[in-house]
Amino acid sequence: MSDESLFIGEVSLIGDIREVFHLEQRLREAHTLGFTKAIVPNKPSFKTPMKCFVAEEVAKVVEWM
Repeated sequence: MSDESLFIGEVSLIGDIREVFHLEQRLREAHTLGFTKAIVPNKPSFKTPMKCFVAEEVAKVVEWM
């Protein structure tokens, strides 16, 4: 992970990553702020200039680090 990466999702008590509302708007705003990569709970159904990585649980994110 780097300074250009962000995490978007809601983490449950058991470590699952859940969807959030307005993902497209959040990714668009993050891109304007200079982020280039995002870890999201599911693949976006829209075109985004950011590279998105899908992780359904926190353990997967920790594994990548």
